[in-house]
Amino acid sequence: MHYFKKSYKVLNGFTLIELIIVIVILGILATVAAPRFIDMKSDATIAVLNSVEADLKQVSQMVYAKALIDGLNKGEQSLSVDAGININIVNGYPKAHWDETLRHIIDRGVYNSWGVSDNCDKPLCGAGNTSSITIDGGIVLTGLAAVIWPEGYAIDDLCSVHYVNLNDSDTPLIGKSTSGC
Repeated sequence: MHYFKKSYKVLNGFTLIELIIVIVILGILATVAAPRFIDMKSDATIAVLNSVEADLKQVSQMVYAKALIDGLNKGEQSLSVDAGININIVNGYPKAHWDETLRHIIDRGVYNSWGVSDNCDKPLCGAGNTSSITIDGGIVLTGLAAVIWPEGYAIDDLCSVHYVNLNDSDTPLIGKSTSGC
C-alpha cells in the first residue's frame, strides 16, 4: 500500500476573507457592548444617589432619636447636634432648609447651589427651603423641600435626591428621581 503524504502550506498572514470576517465580528460586538458601557455612567450616578438617599434616611432617624430623647419632637424647634452646631427640626426631623440644617448633617461636601440653573460643577450640589418640587412621574410635592443632585445635572433634571417636610405629615419624604439620569 502506498501512503500519500499531504503537504500543508504554511501561511504567513490572514486572507482577505478572514480579515473581513474578524472586522464584521468586532463591529457586531462593539454595537452590542458599547451601549452597556455608556449606560454604566447612568448606573454609577444612580448608585451615588442611592448612597445619598440612604445617608439622609439614616441621619434623619438619628436626629429624630436625639430630638425624641430631648423632648423636641413636636413643632419647629432647634436641636444641638454637635459642639456649637444647632439645626432646625420639624416634628423632630431635620428641616428641609439648606443653611439652617442640611449642610450641617450631610458630610459629603455638597456645594450650596440655590438659584443656580446651570449644571452642577461639583461632585454634588444642594439647595433647600423651597415650597415644592417635581419628582419622577411629574408628581409635585408641596411642603418645605430640599434637593441634592450630581455633577453634570441641573436641579430640575429629575436626577436627584429629595427631602421634603410635607405639609400634612410628621415624617419627611426622602426619595430620589432617576428618570433624568
